[in-house]
Amino acid sequence: MNTRMVWTWIKEFVGRWANELVGVPLAIILFLLSPLLLRWIDPTAGVYDVGVFQIIILAVVTLLILSAIVWVLLWMGWRSLFDYFQHTFKTDFQTLAPWDRVRISSAFFLSYLLALALVTRVF
Repeated sequence: MNTRMVWTWIKEFVGRWANELVGVPLAIILFLLSPLLLRWIDPTAGVYDVGVFQIIILAVVTLLILSAIVWVLLWMGWRSLFDYFQHTFKTDFQTLAPWDRVRISSAFFLSYLLALALVTRVF
């Protein structure tokens, strides 16, 4: 890949996920400034080091691996449900009432968030 393709991909990625990504730089800035603020309030305060981000990265990798394992097991053990998710679920989801779509989407998002929180706490 040449440099132009990489920059095009980065611009498209950031353009697509701008609302979700805006909190990441703010969180990093807050994390980097928090030791100064905490030590200004209390000079004996202990703070976390940058190594705590390894927990988050490891949890995300673990969640992605577990999600892939679930898809493979679904493919191996329950092929009809796997085929339904691959081919029919999208059209069925689009025919639902808006309120039902909101409930399903929220439940799916919250289940992933809970799984990530649980995996993070394991490490």
